[in-house]
Amino acid sequence: MEEYLKPFLEIGREIYEFLQSVQEKSGMGREIGTGADGSPTKFVDRKAEDIIIRGVAENDLPLNIVSEERGIISRNYQKNLLVDPIDGTFNLVNNIPAYAVSMAVCGSDVSSTESGFIMNLASGDWYYTARGHRLVMNGKECKAPEKRSGTFLVHLSSKLDKRSLELISRARKYRYMGCAALELAMVASGSADVSAHLGRSAPLRNIDVAAGVMMVREAGGTVVDGYGKDFNLGIDPAEKKNLIAAYSSSILEGFL
Repeated sequence: MEEYLKPFLEIGREIYEFLQSVQEKSGMGREIGTGADGSPTKFVDRKAEDIIIRGVAENDLPLNIVSEERGIISRNYQKNLLVDPIDGTFNLVNNIPAYAVSMAVCGSDVSSTESGFIMNLASGDWYYTARGHRLVMNGKECKAPEKRSGTFLVHLSSKLDKRSLELISRARKYRYMGCAALELAMVASGSADVSAHLGRSAPLRNIDVAAGVMMVREAGGTVVDGYGKDFNLGIDPAEKKNLIAAYSSSILEGFL
């Protein structure tokens, strides 16, 4: 299980320490180019990506790299490392403590993910799992709480349709964090019941969710796309889909 944990922790902590050393976060958000999916590249995204690329090389990890900024970096291996160097850059720049690095080892698609790591870069808390193993948070195995909170983490388009409204109606409380990786880790660990990204403005990329989707599934949860089919994406970082992740399939049965 721990094949990738040590290098991922080292990389995550280096990014965390870099961000802690920066006194003024606003400058981190300046645009310096365009990413692989056509969205603007921020200075902090490129800096974090550089740390990951260097960490992969220094640890001699047998992986190609698929990242938000540079796209697919072939290193002539069979497996891929899907990385979002900073998920929640807007939060970081505006001092909202919900932003993360996400790293996932997979084959040709998200469903083939075999290990995943997410670190909350505002707090240093981290999550890790490998196929066939339970989720670990900060080195301790997560156990699902006996009583769930009924909290849904949702990102919906400004124009809500009937399906979105029905989903919200099932929640005791709902929030939007602006960091899909952390939302999925929270569903997997039991802090939330559902993470949903629905509508035209809400689709997610493989780099955003590969690690988190695996965590939810390994914890016994269900992840589907906007049509209710098993969620999956290839390794093209420009491809996007809506997503609903729930700790239990029973939550989604009536809705789907």
